[in-house]
Amino acid sequence: MPVIVTPGYLSCRGEMYFQMASQVEAGIPIANVFRNQLENPLHASFSAPLKTIVGCLEQGYPVADSLEAEPGWLPRFDMSLIRAGEKSGRLDECFRLLAEYYRERSELSKRVIGESIYPALVVHMAIVVFPPSALIGLIQGDWLPFFIQKGILFGALYAVLLSLAYVTQREGGGLWQSAMEKVFHRVPLLGAARRHLAFSRLALALEALINAGVGIVQAWPLAAKACGSPTIERAAMKSIPKMNEGWMPSDAIKESDVFPSHFIGLYQTGEHSGKMDETLRRLHAYYQEDGFRKLKHFAFWAPNAVYGLVAIFIVWRIYVFWTDHFKQITDSMG
Repeated sequence: MPVIVTPGYLSCRGEMYFQMASQVEAGIPIANVFRNQLENPLHASFSAPLKTIVGCLEQGYPVADSLEAEPGWLPRFDMSLIRAGEKSGRLDECFRLLAEYYRERSELSKRVIGESIYPALVVHMAIVVFPPSALIGLIQGDWLPFFIQKGILFGALYAVLLSLAYVTQREGGGLWQSAMEKVFHRVPLLGAARRHLAFSRLALALEALINAGVGIVQAWPLAAKACGSPTIERAAMKSIPKMNEGWMPSDAIKESDVFPSHFIGLYQTGEHSGKMDETLRRLHAYYQEDGFRKLKHFAFWAPNAVYGLVAIFIVWRIYVFWTDHFKQITDSMG
């Protein structure tokens, strides 16, 4: 994956999965499906990984094993879903689910960027104008201090933005991912959105694994790793010994305060009714819809919050400037 994942990259990945789902559904052999993608790659960075994968498929390796020959190209969530789809014979459905998932991520990213353009312009203008002394120096011909000062400020700004983009998109592990999760979960709306999307991925992975013939106790740790949340993964792993002792999964996860009552209640209903597939699909749809809804709210309010802070800063600087100006006039008259 690229260092910074752009909406265009997400859109290309979603379109790739959509094309693959359509071709698998039409009965085209899976090796030919990947070969077609290699002949017409939707993104320049897809070519090298697809070449390796096609080579493995031509040697008779399974799809999931072939994808693992190119480590880091696909997230763990994608890999778990594709592996489960291959085992259950529902590879086309898994590709279609991934296509819709990446399409929604791409649209949301575009919306965030679009609504951030105006606040970003205001921030840039504020950096250029303030402090006014540097701008006055530029007008008077003393341009070197102005460009040095603005270069440092803009460099720091872009370094922070690129770092934030990197850490939010990176699929790290261990302490790194846990630390990032704790930080982002403290952000209003964003934290709740990330948690709900993690529960959505957990439900989707569980449904795919169970349909692939994986036992429920074995499916839980695999799905927990695929959901992308260290907190959920730790809670699930603590529940596994109880499941091995014969506890129902809903009773085991109820002991943890990580899983919301809605998730536990609906999961328990699926256990008692015998309609676990339908229940997990409902859980996936509910938490995905709610997660994306919260992300959209965050995408609306975050740029406006930045704009408000910049506006307050500009008003304060204007106040300071005119206060100093009138003080100088008063001192000179005195």
